[in-house]
Amino acid sequence: GRLCQAHGVAIYEEPCPFDEYDDTRRVADALDLIVAGGEQDTSLARFGWIARHRGLDLVQPDLMYNGGLLRALEVARLAETHGLVGIAPHNPKTGAGQAHVLQFAACVPNLYGFQEYHVHEPEPEPWASERFEVRNGKLTLPDGPGLGVTFDPEMLARAERL
Repeated sequence: GRLCQAHGVAIYEEPCPFDEYDDTRRVADALDLIVAGGEQDTSLARFGWIARHRGLDLVQPDLMYNGGLLRALEVARLAETHGLVGIAPHNPKTGAGQAHVLQFAACVPNLYGFQEYHVHEPEPEPWASERFEVRNGKLTLPDGPGLGVTFDPEMLARAERL
């Protein structure tokens, strides 16, 4: 962590196993850089502990693991209430598959200055008409109904129901 700090690294993500909260808090207390984590956590009670005890500076819940938009908003509220630097949701998706994360990032009041976004996708998914492009470090938020993504009804009709 001190090496990261000396080289101007802005965020130190999960320096300890994700559920070693006391150890992670000790790392956060010892450094002058932002310690982030939470992408693997699914418990509001644990996010509450993290926020109350400042086990992290920045929480990164995964919206799918953590239970969706409303639960992630609760994590954001916990972070804000207890004075953490903010929230930056984990985002392993690409293209239209990350519309939910973009919508969340647009509405949460304490989003921390950046949002993880994967830009390596050359074409839109075959099931959606949208392609999200980054221009000057910014995205245009999809503004259609729901999450703003139009799904191809023919592809959905061919999908195997599990």
